Amino acid sequence: MKKIKVLSICYCDSGGGAAIASNRLNRILKKKISLKQIVIEKRLKDKNIKIYGNFFENKVLRRVRSKTASLLTLYEKNFTISLNILRSGLGELINKSDCDIVHFHSINSETISLDEIDNIKKPIVLTAHDMWFGLGIFHYDIDKALFFRKIGFIKKKYFNFIDHYIKAKKNRLMSKKKIIITSPSKWLSRWFQKKKILAINIPNTIDIKDKIKKFNKYKYLLTLKDKGKLLIYISNILNEERKGGNLIKQLIDENYFQKNNYYLILIGENNNFYNLEDIRNKNIIYLNYIKDFDELRYLLKISNLCLFPSAIDNLPNTIMESLEVGTPVVAFNKYGMKEMIVHNKTGYLCSKFSKQSFQEGIDKFLNIQKLNKKKIYTNCRSFFKKNYGPDIISKKYIYLYKKVLKEN
Repeated sequence: MKKIKVLSICYCDSGGGAAIASNRLNRILKKKISLKQIVIEKRLKDKNIKIYGNFFENKVLRRVRSKTASLLTLYEKNFTISLNILRSGLGELINKSDCDIVHFHSINSETISLDEIDNIKKPIVLTAHDMWFGLGIFHYDIDKALFFRKIGFIKKKYFNFIDHYIKAKKNRLMSKKKIIITSPSKWLSRWFQKKKILAINIPNTIDIKDKIKKFNKYKYLLTLKDKGKLLIYISNILNEERKGGNLIKQLIDENYFQKNNYYLILIGENNNFYNLEDIRNKNIIYLNYIKDFDELRYLLKISNLCLFPSAIDNLPNTIMESLEVGTPVVAFNKYGMKEMIVHNKTGYLCSKFSKQSFQEGIDKFLNIQKLNKKKIYTNCRSFFKKNYGPDIISKKYIYLYKKVLKEN
């Protein structure tokens, strides 16, 4: 039987949750179908991932699009805002390709314009890693609320206009073009369906590795673990409000970790959010942003507990990575997080969105863990394999591709 040919499009092959999740899925799918990857920005040394365009198209025109988009969004840096209104030429390449299906992942940063998507002749599958495709220019509705709270009247009028303009373009696109949307979380699938946009729930996955590589440079962390509890918090940018960066900062400022004999590993870009000299005296170990997944996996494995205080999220990679190595997670009982954690078995779901509730969650679960450490480890691993195992997820996508081709 002829193999299905899929063209996978993502802005980048690494950096950011959506890029990481899509690259993991592609590696697994390549074992079973014919899949080509095209990215705009390439960071990984993988010859199977192709960069879009020649030097002029990729280096010069990409920067022109990026600068133009920055100008249109008034150089906003604290919130992710995406327009997708500038033509990249990628649509033409897709139409000329021999692929049966094009699968879009993270396509912002002007990867392709909405008008170009409208002109694609191939069947389209689009994985929504956030709420952007059902909103205007923002990736989460909470970002819009936080952003509008911080800007003045004139700026608010301007951003309100472009937000409505982009939302109207998406509505027109969806009304006349069949795009199959997949969402990693059940919560986001239901959210799209409430907006009368059909979305199929297919989670992300990780290619399971049984052996965890050791890193001798972190031996000192095992010594700290003998003295107290070792906790870990991971975020691309530590001061991101939606990811709970402010809550973690409050706990550090109040000496919560030091008072309870906890040691917190902080991983992510600091951007002057913390005074590094000050936090060293508060049982905080800052390790900056870590790109190596094996290294990250080891740090998650040696930790007693992973902290995930995000206000809203889809199906977070960090929680999945933690469960895969057997480390439980504390998070709020909301959105995609509550689908990933079995309360008191693979972690703790805090009922109220507050600092106090999160503190209580950490303390309570560490007490539960004292009595059932091996059982909790097994629970985490089993839950991951049952719900997010690579064989399960790849079968779901291959079934979807076949169905899409049959209907087209």
